[in-house]
Amino acid sequence: TDWLSIREGGALFNAQVERDQTRTRDIVRWIFAPNNLTGSPIDWETRVNRQLNETDTKFASNQGDIVLDYEFAKTTNQTLLGYEYTKRDTFARQSSAFARFSVPMLDRTIINNLKESDFPPMAVTAWDKRKSTETGLYIQHTTKMWSDRILLTGARRYDGIKTDIDNFRNNTKTAERPDSTDDTWRFGGSFRLFPWMTVYAVHAEQQDPLTNVFRFPRGNQGITSRDVNQQISASRGVELNE
Repeated sequence: TDWLSIREGGALFNAQVERDQTRTRDIVRWIFAPNNLTGSPIDWETRVNRQLNETDTKFASNQGDIVLDYEFAKTTNQTLLGYEYTKRDTFARQSSAFARFSVPMLDRTIINNLKESDFPPMAVTAWDKRKSTETGLYIQHTTKMWSDRILLTGARRYDGIKTDIDNFRNNTKTAERPDSTDDTWRFGGSFRLFPWMTVYAVHAEQQDPLTNVFRFPRGNQGITSRDVNQQISASRGVELNE
């Protein structure tokens, strides 16, 4: 309708286990000729590291907002209410095995032709699963007066995150609950002096500026490293310098 607008969006993402196998080599020691210990090395002893990384990521997110446009006491008003919710699970496991070989310096065929059976069994070096929950709530209200020449707006946004970590290698559980969540608010006003000149001022604060990245509570724009679905309300709010 002309006065009420509702948007709702959701996204599901499920990635199969990604296998990333790498093989690195480092020098353990140089081998010199017995009759020329100060000359150039003739052989080297090298260690080859075979590593396997496995990751699995999936998340479900939901975002929605409501915009109210209405007239009250000869003023034009807009109220924006919205929320975000994301549940993310990440599985990661890293395994590696080492093998040592003494090979001639210029002969790389031995290393290049190594097979999996040439290595000892792989040992798990890291293995955990993380479950993260992100929640965002925001509200913005704007009032226009005097034929829309005066604009007053205020907004507040809250972001919270909690993470549960299961470390299967060490058999430990960790619950991360940050004490300081991202809580930002702002208030400002603008006045159009002429059709070609508008002056405005904004005051914004956040709860913990030393820990959190500053986020203007304008819808949900400015939230980095989140899902594309959660940008649905980026242009739904009112800017002071519009």
